[in-house]
Amino acid sequence: MAEENMVEIDLEKEMAQGKVKTRTISGMKIPYVEVNGYWLPALSAPEQDDDFHLTHWGEEHLAWLEENQELREVNLITSGMMADYLTNIQNEAEKRMEITMAQMAKAEGVTEELKKQDQMEWVRRMEGIQARAREIVRAEVIYQ
Repeated sequence: MAEENMVEIDLEKEMAQGKVKTRTISGMKIPYVEVNGYWLPALSAPEQDDDFHLTHWGEEHLAWLEENQELREVNLITSGMMADYLTNIQNEAEKRMEITMAQMAKAEGVTEELKKQDQMEWVRRMEGIQARAREIVRAEVIYQ
């Protein structure tokens, strides 16, 4: 998103100078501010949760949104729902990863018994399962 064109407006100061008009649209009062002879809506994004932490799944999905779904990204930001949305994506991806790896390990006979008998073989096979599970999660959760 191009933030270099954004203007910071002190709405209370502008109101005191009489540079603010209010218009009701769909039952919502929207303030308009005069800037260089133009009346622009004085909109701001809701505050985001400061404790929010992105995992690699959240970062990957956010990058995909920025590149492929710009309107969706803007809507999530302006509605204040981005943190909740990415948290849900992260949780879904982690759960899907765990389930997929367990199913694949079971189907391929990668068991605790194999781990006891031949640790290197177990690691090799689990790394392969993990790589394939990541691709499934990307296709089914991250890039949707």
